[in-house]
Amino acid sequence: MNAFGTIANTGTIRFERLFPGPAERIWDYLTRPELLATWLAKGEIQLRVGGYVDLRFDAHKGANGDKSGTLISGVVTHYQPPDSLAYYWTDASTISNVIFEIERRGQQVALLLTHAKLPKPFVPTSSASWHARLDILEEQLQNRPSSSFPVLYESLVPHYEQ
Repeated sequence: MNAFGTIANTGTIRFERLFPGPAERIWDYLTRPELLATWLAKGEIQLRVGGYVDLRFDAHKGANGDKSGTLISGVVTHYQPPDSLAYYWTDASTISNVIFEIERRGQQVALLLTHAKLPKPFVPTSSASWHARLDILEEQLQNRPSSSFPVLYESLVPHYEQ
């Protein structure tokens, strides 16, 4: 399985990662605030259709030298535990959709992540960000020390810009 995401011309990125199961454990990392904060962002997702999404990303120094955090807000559009979760992903400049799907594959679990309706200029950096965050999630699930998000992210941006 390739760790790199697939990018469509429509502003959609898709990742498929195979993780150790069970599916409920992956679900917990997508939905429980204390686990979500270990790989994605601090915040909370109100677990019901129509519920709010509030994610606060830590500030890190970007490629252009700026240092800023990001606040994501949104609304849950699909909620089917422990198989799928979707919500609007809204920041200061975009409204897009994030979809997580969990598929059981024997003792392992495939996590399919789709981020759709991204403006094309945001696709490379969003792809690098998701890739790095999924690498960190894998480390968490394997009880390994977490890599530095900024280091992973900066190493991946050039790949996705190509």
